[in-house]
Amino acid sequence: MIRAALATVLASMLLSLAACATRGHADADFVFAYLKTGPSSATNTPAQKQEIFKGHMANMKRLADERTLIIAGPYAKPADPTWRGLFIFDTPSIDEARKFVATDPGVVAGEFVAECIPLRATARLREFYDIFKAEDAKRSATPRDPTQPPPIRAYVIVTAKDASKAEAALKSHQLDASVIWWGRFADSTNPGGVYVIDAKEPGDIRTMLGDGPWVVDGWWSDILVEKVPRVSIE
Repeated sequence: MIRAALATVLASMLLSLAACATRGHADADFVFAYLKTGPSSATNTPAQKQEIFKGHMANMKRLADERTLIIAGPYAKPADPTWRGLFIFDTPSIDEARKFVATDPGVVAGEFVAECIPLRATARLREFYDIFKAEDAKRSATPRDPTQPPPIRAYVIVTAKDASKAEAALKSHQLDASVIWWGRFADSTNPGGVYVIDAKEPGDIRTMLGDGPWVVDGWWSDILVEKVPRVSIE
């Protein structure tokens, strides 16, 4: 009986420790950048856009190789039609993030403009560097079969004007367990946040969350984003 009781207590302690280890903390400073439609987007020709996007992708790879750009991806039919994509930069400095953005051929050509916002998120986002580099080496060694889909997938992204209300809603609908990565905007004038959910249909999440101080959009990124170490919302 005593041994059984001790075993039960020990198991409970281990489960408690495990729960503590997986709880998330917004403990690192990043910069979240919206890429929005720029002043030249309407006049750039299809040929120009093709070259711009080639340079855009190459520049993202360079920034990722330099461990500056952590995560990126385009929006899919966002509520705000000017939103084109997002970057998360591994810097606490808005000025430095703006310098990184300024190297993007899409920004140089006026296809995009960028809005940079301080973001407080888990430091474990940085682990995506090594996750991506390891897989990128494999991909480079084995040319992709053109008949197969590219290694990207759809996600759902919730952008909130009020982080506390959005997080309460996510928890009440048990969606917090499906959040892959999240962060709170650290600008004193912006109490919002952003939450990427392991789901593919924004409409499903909109129905669950209902109306509130948030928008629910589609977002595309590498399939490896699924492997970002998940941390629970505090």
